[in-house]
Amino acid sequence: MKNKLLKDIFKKGDILLVLVLVVAVILTAVFATRTADSFVEIYVDGVLAFQLDLLKDTTLDLNTTSYKIDLIVTVKSGKAYVTHSDCPDKLCVLSSGVSSVGGLIVCLPNKVVVKVTPKEVDAIS
Repeated sequence: MKNKLLKDIFKKGDILLVLVLVVAVILTAVFATRTADSFVEIYVDGVLAFQLDLLKDTTLDLNTTSYKIDLIVTVKSGKAYVTHSDCPDKLCVLSSGVSSVGGLIVCLPNKVVVKVTPKEVDAIS
């Protein structure tokens, strides 16, 4: 009787619709967080200072730049990390790497923000 009740409520089309929606949600989650077309933007004191490709393994030592901040940002395997900082609490170093658009690492004492942003696409492409 229970099986018949479910058959009366859910038709084959309903089950197919639910499966399509589940697949769409999973694909959206996968493509929304992919790093293939993302940058790592590094802001110093609120101003965009550097932009790194998230797919290229890179190390940026801000102490060797004109900013002279003792902080190192590393991009490795599609994630951005703060691997060294002279700040007292080292919360930025202890935070996990960011890879999805909107991901942030903030070092308040050094006034540095590491942010993942999408690459811009022009209207013609």
